[in-house]
Amino acid sequence: MNKAFVKDPEPLEPTCPAPEGCGGTGEPVSDETLVAWLTEDLRASLAHEAYWCTSATCEVAWFDAWGTSIPITVLRHPVWPKHPESPVCPCFGMTADDIETDARNNDPTRLRSLIEKSESPAAACLTKTPSGQCCIPEVRRLYMRWRVAPEEDAD
Repeated sequence: MNKAFVKDPEPLEPTCPAPEGCGGTGEPVSDETLVAWLTEDLRASLAHEAYWCTSATCEVAWFDAWGTSIPITVLRHPVWPKHPESPVCPCFGMTADDIETDARNNDPTRLRSLIEKSESPAAACLTKTPSGQCCIPEVRRLYMRWRVAPEEDAD
């Protein structure tokens, strides 16, 4: 067969490894995040590119493309979304309950304040969240999910 007509397969995204993992894809995590969360021995067990498993119900925290995983039991403290009672924003302590209360009251004051704080030097997303990502997209998603539409509020 002529090689010009054969398409090379697309590289597969790493997935959370079985049997302990959920099989989902994860978010890439920086070395700085891993240094903040893991001992040197645990970091050494992962390949250079590691991923945070975003599934709330999965027992895996981080994994790599070679099937190595690190369980949530090694986390220094409970974190969102693995533990729903934990702050969604560990930098400033905003919880899902806070977000739901504000959304149901159609009061974005704390959300706006959080967005402003997230752009300040006090935000330490890279080291305070196990994914190394800013919480604002998740906070906004939750707020919009729980927000009461004005016509529903009139009842």
